[in-house]
Amino acid sequence: MQFILISFVFRVPPSKQAAEYIHESSQRDCSGGGCDHKSMVTGSVALSSLEISSQSTYKLDGSVSVLQSSFPLPSSVTLKCIDWAGYIFIVVVMPPPKSISIIGAGISGLTAAYHATRLFPGTAIHLFEQSDRLGGWIDSQRIDLGSHGSALVESGPRTLRPSGVGGALLLDLIDKLHLEKELLTSSKTSSAARNRYIYHPDNLNRLPSSLLAIPGALLRHKTLRSIPRAIWNDLTTPPQQQQHDEHDESVDSFFRRRFGDRIADDIASAVIHGIYAADSRQLSLRFAFPLLHKLEQRAGSVVRGAFRGVGVDAREKALEEDIRSAISPSLTHAMQNASIFAFKEGIAQLVTWLEGALQHSNVAIHTSTAVDRISRHKDAYTVHTQTGLAVESTHLISSVPLPALGMQGNVSESESYSDSVHHLHRPDVTVVTLVYPRTPLPINGFGYLIPRSTPAASNPHGALGVVIDSDAMPQQDPAPLTKLTVMLGGPHGLRTEDTAQLRQMAVDTVTRQLSAHLHSPIASTVCVQRACIPTYPPGHLSALQSLHHSLLSHHHGRLAVIGSPYTGIAVGDCVRSAWEVVQTLNSTGTATGLERFQNAV
Repeated sequence: MQFILISFVFRVPPSKQAAEYIHESSQRDCSGGGCDHKSMVTGSVALSSLEISSQSTYKLDGSVSVLQSSFPLPSSVTLKCIDWAGYIFIVVVMPPPKSISIIGAGISGLTAAYHATRLFPGTAIHLFEQSDRLGGWIDSQRIDLGSHGSALVESGPRTLRPSGVGGALLLDLIDKLHLEKELLTSSKTSSAARNRYIYHPDNLNRLPSSLLAIPGALLRHKTLRSIPRAIWNDLTTPPQQQQHDEHDESVDSFFRRRFGDRIADDIASAVIHGIYAADSRQLSLRFAFPLLHKLEQRAGSVVRGAFRGVGVDAREKALEEDIRSAISPSLTHAMQNASIFAFKEGIAQLVTWLEGALQHSNVAIHTSTAVDRISRHKDAYTVHTQTGLAVESTHLISSVPLPALGMQGNVSESESYSDSVHHLHRPDVTVVTLVYPRTPLPINGFGYLIPRSTPAASNPHGALGVVIDSDAMPQQDPAPLTKLTVMLGGPHGLRTEDTAQLRQMAVDTVTRQLSAHLHSPIASTVCVQRACIPTYPPGHLSALQSLHHSLLSHHHGRLAVIGSPYTGIAVGDCVRSAWEVVQTLNSTGTATGLERFQNAV
């Protein structure tokens, strides 16, 4: 009887007989290794150490080192051997995880628990959160304004984007939770979508929202007159030759090299202040803006590549379309022209509805329960909490940096947790929301950002930017208001911890930069977000690839990482990382959370 070294392992759906499934799958042409099927997992399985007979069932245990080293499989899988057409096919029948512990109940942990509950209804799921509330950085409050009604205040993310795979998964989640009736949208033609400004050196400059708007912007704003030269510089500058696949550079280096000093200092640094609250000189271009890297490498120029559309990732596009195809027609229609969206009572509504969806007998949510350490014995992990609780599970999913878990392992494993990938710089950011009766402003739109090059005399309190919440999402407040959110700190540092002083710094900022009539808000909130947004340094992508292999080597796919500590800061990024981990566990029985980054270029 002939043996073959198979390069595809098929997961047999419980509803099918293994032989039937093998017959169906064998009709596909997989000889070139390019077979595209959702139930397949690539990898080689060496059979030389097993004595296999037809129609037999084998339990894989730790003694089968050849199989475990060739392809990371859980120890409890069943191998079915089927004789068909003179060949023996090995089918891996994956059981669901027996139990999963999820560390951190922010949006990443909650989403992972939600999808795990749907796919593994018989699996015990424990969700640990050290604070007394769920949602992590997401925090929405409605404050009473007396005769002025009320105002919704966000101290974390305030709007969401529907674009990309992350945006599609957010909408899919909203659809499954039946949250559509709570949605608020801002259209692509709204002032919030079209009007964005930078404050430099001492005045507001409206950024062009299209190529046709560039000439007018150049006439109005001296700061933007470097744009034509920047475009010419990009078109005539040859691409940087990559000496190796791991080559990376900072966002500042990329923009300075391709577009010149003015764009790097006056525009790129402002954008990074607004998105990451970070210094563009410290942020990875390949990880934070992979599209820009692809455009240069594929077309030799960002501008040329954008016109040619060479930055489109076919796999990403196909995945996004596949997800969107399952979303209800009514939600699809509601989001058709949306630039951003939110909820009537803030982003925290998503957290509330996720918590409600987790009220199942197989799910335990442990709030005010900090993890003290995690011990490991063979294929089981025990989460020890500071409250004295000890919970054993077969799989771990962490949305917090691994060193924070107090993982007890071997020496090489402990050393791997000292790598920089686990210790990213996280600046402190103060979020101050100021509420006024409806007050005319010199601009309308989403708001403005402040670049690094703005003189200290024009930005003495180290503000990163100002969001005009009452323009971005006015439907959240019952009465007309002017609502502004000032972001302070980040690379400028936290200059005081006194709440009253921070409030006054925000008021001084908007009266100096926006309008002198904003000196007396009727309400305000101040929130200091400590170590909130990670700055992914150059080389972060390569570090994730190394971490993926380290997790496989030490944990055989039983420990996975998700969320902003590793895979992206946007809410859509966090939702995607959680969804991917659970989908991968369902398909292969193992996951690190970093599979997507292994073939990134």
